[in-house]
Amino acid sequence: MSLFRAEHIALSYRRGGEAVPLLRDASFSLEAGAICDLVGPSGAGKSTLLRACSLMLGRDSGELYLDGRPSSAFKPTEWRRQVCLVPQQAALVAGTVRDNIAYGKLDATDEEIVRAAKAANCHDFIMRLPNGY
Repeated sequence: MSLFRAEHIALSYRRGGEAVPLLRDASFSLEAGAICDLVGPSGAGKSTLLRACSLMLGRDSGELYLDGRPSSAFKPTEWRRQVCLVPQQAALVAGTVRDNIAYGKLDATDEEIVRAAKAANCHDFIMRLPNGY
């Protein structure tokens, strides 16, 4: 089973040439398939932390690990195939239902698309749509 670890993560943003800390010394771990809610007031840094964990944003310090390997050992695209972030607000791309399901893996096969839809419990609904996938 995969294990994601964040160790001693620090993040800040620049305001007027000055670093303003958002997060200091954050550490946590999650096993594969775990669901974790990140809650707090608006502006607390929740989205920023998630962007850092998916390598979409740099960190001031600390390291991310997947199965004991540091994030630096992965290409960003390889890392993002393993570490997923699901934002609170869904975004849809113009196109088909299939296009939207395949958004995270553009070369997904039809079988993978159907498997993902079934795992999300929406295959039956999709099949009832006038144009299906």
